[in-house]
Amino acid sequence: MSMYGRDPWGGPLEIHAADSATDDDRSRNLQDYDRAALSRPLDETQQSWLLGPGEQKKKKYVDLGCIIVSRKIFLWMVGTLLVSGFLAGFITLIVKTVPRHDHPHAPVDNYTLALRKALMFFNAQRSGKLPKHNNVSWRGNSCLQDGKSDPSTLMKDLVGGYYDAGDAIKFNFPASFAMTMLSWSVIEYSAKYEAAGELNHVKDIIKWGADYFLKTFNSSADTIDRVVAQVGVGDTSGGSTTPNDHYCWMRPEDIDYDRPATECHSCSDLSAEMAAALASASIVFKDNKAYSQKLVHGARTLFKFSRDQRGRYSAGGSDAALFYNSSSYWDEFVWGGAWLYFATGNTSYLQLATTPGIAKHAGAFWGGPDYGVLSWDNKLTGAQVLLSRLRLFLSPGYPYEEILSTFHNQTGIIMCSYLPIFTSFNRTKGGLIQLNHGRPQPLQYVVNAAFLASVYSDYLDAADTPGWYCGPNFYSTDVLRDFARTQTHAHPRSNSSSCLPLSQLPGFSNIDLKIIPSAIRYTTRIFPPLMKMHKPPEEIVKQDSNLDNNARDSTEYARLVVSNESAGTVEADVPQSQGAESNKYFMWWIKALTLFVVTAVAVFILLKWGVPFVFEKVLIPIMQWEATAFGRPVLAIVLVASLALFPVFLIPSGPSMWLAGMIFGYGWGFVIIMVGTTIGMVVPYFIGLMFRERIHQWLERWPRKAAMLRLAGEGSWFHQFRVVAIFRVSPFPYTIFNYAVVVTRLRFWPYLWGSIAGMVPEAFIYIYSGRLIRTFADVQYGNHQLTTVEIMYNFISLVIAVVTTVAFTIYAKRALNELEMNEAEGAAQDSSDVTFELEKIRVEVPRHLSLTAPNFS
Repeated sequence: MSMYGRDPWGGPLEIHAADSATDDDRSRNLQDYDRAALSRPLDETQQSWLLGPGEQKKKKYVDLGCIIVSRKIFLWMVGTLLVSGFLAGFITLIVKTVPRHDHPHAPVDNYTLALRKALMFFNAQRSGKLPKHNNVSWRGNSCLQDGKSDPSTLMKDLVGGYYDAGDAIKFNFPASFAMTMLSWSVIEYSAKYEAAGELNHVKDIIKWGADYFLKTFNSSADTIDRVVAQVGVGDTSGGSTTPNDHYCWMRPEDIDYDRPATECHSCSDLSAEMAAALASASIVFKDNKAYSQKLVHGARTLFKFSRDQRGRYSAGGSDAALFYNSSSYWDEFVWGGAWLYFATGNTSYLQLATTPGIAKHAGAFWGGPDYGVLSWDNKLTGAQVLLSRLRLFLSPGYPYEEILSTFHNQTGIIMCSYLPIFTSFNRTKGGLIQLNHGRPQPLQYVVNAAFLASVYSDYLDAADTPGWYCGPNFYSTDVLRDFARTQTHAHPRSNSSSCLPLSQLPGFSNIDLKIIPSAIRYTTRIFPPLMKMHKPPEEIVKQDSNLDNNARDSTEYARLVVSNESAGTVEADVPQSQGAESNKYFMWWIKALTLFVVTAVAVFILLKWGVPFVFEKVLIPIMQWEATAFGRPVLAIVLVASLALFPVFLIPSGPSMWLAGMIFGYGWGFVIIMVGTTIGMVVPYFIGLMFRERIHQWLERWPRKAAMLRLAGEGSWFHQFRVVAIFRVSPFPYTIFNYAVVVTRLRFWPYLWGSIAGMVPEAFIYIYSGRLIRTFADVQYGNHQLTTVEIMYNFISLVIAVVTTVAFTIYAKRALNELEMNEAEGAAQDSSDVTFELEKIRVEVPRHLSLTAPNFS
């Protein structure tokens, strides 16, 4: 009898005896009732759902706590706020989407594409702990023990910098020249870098190199006695089997042997070149005063060391002599002094750079086969052009005018030697000038000459000088630009029959590129295949594309980006019909007004009839059903099952998550949603494994979506986890993602944990919206009245929820777009015709699961 609420003791015997007949009658009556209806009492809210809405007397006033206002006035105020908010949002939408009258941008030209490829080479050559934005997904941290593993060096932190070429040696001499040339191009052509969208990229490249150079000496001191010249060795002569960077080439990430650091105590050429690199970089970063001053201080210290401790860094048969042997250090004195003068304004550096004795030792007053040829070993020609700039623009006068005038005249003679009418240098059948007279790596000298011709012609134009004289003949600056353009076009195809013209290099033609290597170091020249090989150093030097080469390519491509001539041609080709523009603008306003009216009507209909219909015909019946049909444990199981099974049949799970939020709240509701959705993401994954070939055939219809899916399978464990989490919070339909992801390289555990992480914010948003809907239902049918605090809380919470949802969506879309762009650049694919190849991927199945997948290997 205890199940009906009777007292098990029964009270005193007298009372029980006296009322026994009454109790017997009550017991017989209870047996006639349906006991299922009495299994549990209904709370007040559930009774109100069963009884339906009762008649209420409308109140004429609204109590806001601190003041009582008329109901009519209150409704007008709320309506006015809603309409004002809608109008503000609509006006903002108009401002953001109104068509601009800017002229169409010129299409991306081949020079811009070549510039991006050349700069991306530096990203692939980075050593040390790579930044997240390195943009080369297959390159990871490498050689993190540089300096620490060599007890003989005082510089213990040599992590960073750039690998020279296909090997992993860090040569400071050519690398510092590469940074100097890049800085020069940024100083002169930053607008062109910015037009190509590469200004921040190239500045980041320069800073990466400059930061490493500051580690190779005591940059905080005013006087030093040593500089690190290189890290790693490449000498394989003498039959040595000691592991080094040329004995057996491998990925830098896999290097596990000790890499010695070579220090020099008398290396004027190296330290002066490094001073030039830091001084020129300080001009690039002059907007960052503290960092620029740090670079200037380092440049001063290095240049002082170069003057005090005379000598060549590669003397004495060192390892550097086999690869980058320096012939003298006098040209570096002129070069470094000129850059330090431009960086500091200290005339003592200009006086040194214009000293006739130093110029004589550097070879300024005698000819020779290499006169006028700029290279990593001979900077005299670059210094002459740089100091000609000073004379053309500032003309400092006595005591510098004599040598500056000499340098200016010599620069004109060098420019004359580049012209085809003179026979100073031979040319190939394709027109490529042979500045190195048949020695290895001819292309670097060609690009250097093209850059010098371009920059010198711009100097002359800026000084209102239309040209220069070659003997009695006058030549305009256009001749120099033509030389630079023709050499840039000719150099990819003129070295040998195996090279291709610029129009036939990857990324520069309309030919569909179906298969692109996933790990390619972009360079605008032929690059030898990276494999384990044993080659003598001279063969490597002949074939390898290195850091210095790509620096020169970048400088010339930057100069040619969106040139004045091409820009004028593009503008001429763009139709400028003012009548058509006006008509287009008028039609846009007509469409905007129509959209506004339609949206306003739709919102009114939704609020007037749609929302009440949904509450009365959908939500209230569902809540009534759950109040009577199931107990809470059974209902929780039903919701978990629906969340697990709906994604299998591609049915949205939103209604089930709303119900979980309405009924169970934030605690158990969150648990139910996460358990159900996790099962709903795992089951389709394993089902998809059994139909992998068919899913691949289906995805071929949407190549762009397939290319986005492929992003999830690239990179490390964390990269896969991050991409999956982004997919979950993005508008991408995750029910389809559960099946489609099986055709990628995505492993199971990053997929599982990334899915769970991505579902957390969505779960809370669904729970909140479900609780808000239940609150509105209670208010609508008289079960609850909102206080002022509750009104403010719900309004603020709604705004936060909307803003959070929009923010998550925008972030996810931007992140996916960024990943897609990075992948497109990293794989050099033509995004207009992407092919999605099904790869034979080993399927990873958790060991503790009994489900097995078919073998696709």
